[in-house]
Amino acid sequence: SGVYDIEFASDGAVFLGTSVGLFRGTSDGTSFVARDLQIGLNQVVLDVHVVSGAPSTIWVAVASSLGNQPIRLLRSDDGGFNWINRTPPVSSGLNGTAVAVDPTNPNRVVAAFAGDFGGGEVWASSDGGQSWVNRSAGLPPGRPMYSVVYDGSRFLVGGGRLFASQFAGLYATSDLGAQWVPLHDGSWPVLAVNEIVL
Repeated sequence: SGVYDIEFASDGAVFLGTSVGLFRGTSDGTSFVARDLQIGLNQVVLDVHVVSGAPSTIWVAVASSLGNQPIRLLRSDDGGFNWINRTPPVSSGLNGTAVAVDPTNPNRVVAAFAGDFGGGEVWASSDGGQSWVNRSAGLPPGRPMYSVVYDGSRFLVGGGRLFASQFAGLYATSDLGAQWVPLHDGSWPVLAVNEIVL
């Protein structure tokens, strides 16, 4: 299986997002247990986010599996034993690629999506994923978005890829995506951001 993301919870647990689902392990990595997402066979987890200060609250972004998996964003409040579908009304065929939560307000969530060959969106929620607003306006239209983080005062999103010159770059928002400010400039050789780490 492929491993796409590794995240540590404040209680020492480690979570792996893989091509065959989500795994929870001990901090030393000596043992791992699968956590069934309860969505069927297509459980390709591309991103894991453990909410700061709440090690039992986990978000996962899931691949669309070529359109065969309509659920692409889930949240668990009990360490991954039970899951709630929190997928926004995202365009068909887009993969859930990244999710981030404001550590000071766990209801503020931003999620990124990307298609296998094209397309992408960014959605934001202020109520823990019960409702969503499409915040793709202000970002390059139709570009795949791959990463989102919260830096303490704003969300950063990054995306783009070399295939078909689907360039995007790096953007920031301090108002949950109502406005985006580009952080890249003309000195960047390629506007393709796959991962943001703080």
